[in-house]
Order: sequence, then structure tokens, then C-alpha cells
Amino acid sequence: MSELSNRLLFALTLTLSILCSQPTRANTFEDGVVAYKHREYAQAFNVWLPLAEQGNAQAQVAIALMYMMSYGVQPDEAQAVRWFRKAADQGDARAQYMLGMMYYRGDGVEPNSEAALRWFERAADKGFVESEMELGRLYRDGYGIPQDLIRSYMWFDVASSHGLLGASEGRDEIADSLTPSQVVVAKRLIRNWKQTHPQ
Repeated sequence: MSELSNRLLFALTLTLSILCSQPTRANTFEDGVVAYKHREYAQAFNVWLPLAEQGNAQAQVAIALMYMMSYGVQPDEAQAVRWFRKAADQGDARAQYMLGMMYYRGDGVEPNSEAALRWFERAADKGFVESEMELGRLYRDGYGIPQDLIRSYMWFDVASSHGLLGASEGRDEIADSLTPSQVVVAKRLIRNWKQTHPQ
């Protein structure tokens, strides 16, 4: 072997040993986002799953959505519920809302309007506007819970104040069914809510 070949081999060996001795960079949530945006769903799932298992609520929501929409994995509503619950228990408002929807529709769990109500309330308490709208509908329809048009009016109004499409129409529809004294009670509830939840 020539001296040039030996030096080249030595340089290559040294370079490889340096590269191999460098600690590998852990995947971040953003790495999963990049894979997801490139429609590399299985790769995104593989990046997010270890993060979700380590307690990253954002990754837990992403994993739940992937199970729900069957991106990169087989659809599994029970797994979606499991991961939404993990994130919801950490206070993630989007997970709380999604868990409320799954309980309301019975996706991956037995339908349970009371559980849906509790999760929607938690998400609304954190300012998740879509939950405000769902609370208006849930109280209006009284499906699995006692109908409460005063609370329905209140939640539709709160959602309307956040600009949610259809909320003012829902509120106005409920107003036609309320007495003037019930509207006064509903407006007091709205005032109290807004005082404790400034925008």
C-alpha cells in the first residue's frame, strides 16, 4: 500500500471514529413535525412515540391523532383515547377537548355525556373555544345530561365573544326559549365567567 493510501486510510478511520464517538442527537418534536409535513407518517410516529412515552403532552396528542386518523399506524380509537387521556391529565386543553368529543360520540369508549361535559369544561376553562361551543350544544340538547338552556345560552355567548362561527346564532335561538328573568341569570353567568377568565 502506498504512503498516500495509508494516509487516506488513516484519515478515513480517524474521521469515522470521531463521527461515531459523537453523541447522537435525540429526536425532537419538531423532527416529527418535519416528517409529518413530508407525509412520512410512520417516521413522524416513530419520532413522537418515545417522546409521548416520556410524558411529552404535545407528542401524546400527536400520537393520539395519528391513531385516530390512521396516519402511519392502523386506526385504533382505544389507543387514541389512551394518549389523549395522558395529555389531558397533564392539562393539555386540546386533548381535553378531543377526549370530550370521543366520550360524546363513543369513539373508543362507551358514550358518556357526563364525562364529555367534564372534559369540555376543563378545556373551556383553559380557553379552548371549540369546547365552549360544544358545551352550548350539550346543554341545549340535554343528551345524557339534564337540559339547561340558561347554561346553553351562556356558553354560546362566550363562544360568540371569541368569534366562533355559529355561536351567536345558537345563543339567539336559545334566547327565544328563555324568559326575561332567565336571560338575566344567563347574562350574570356570562359576566362571572368573563371576570374569572379574562381574554
